[in-house]
Amino acid sequence: KKAKTNTAVAIKALAHKLARACFHILKERKPFDVTRCFA
Repeated sequence: KKAKTNTAVAIKALAHKLARACFHILKERKPFDVTRCFA
């Protein structure tokens, strides 16, 4: 059960990170930069 919980937390954290990146991309109208997102 703990392994499943940790996986869910990790997926949620990554989704939140990508959502923040998408928000800033749309707000500032800049192209997506992988190095900034996953540095």
